Amino acid sequence: MSSMEGVFSWVGDWQWLCMVTLFLASVVTLIIYLVLYFSNEPPVGKTPLSHVDSEEADGILCWVL
Repeated sequence: MSSMEGVFSWVGDWQWLCMVTLFLASVVTLIIYLVLYFSNEPPVGKTPLSHVDSEEADGILCWVL
């Protein structure tokens, strides 16, 4: 076995490790998001967006898109 084959076998191991780590991070992020989403109760006494806030949000959205 040449030295290059040994290097490439380690690259494959590192790629697999990175992919598994990214997958686990995404699963943990999704679980945390779902827990926070379902545990929050709707705010009491909060008013919906005013007309001015809505126009400002529309302008920012149009600028971004």
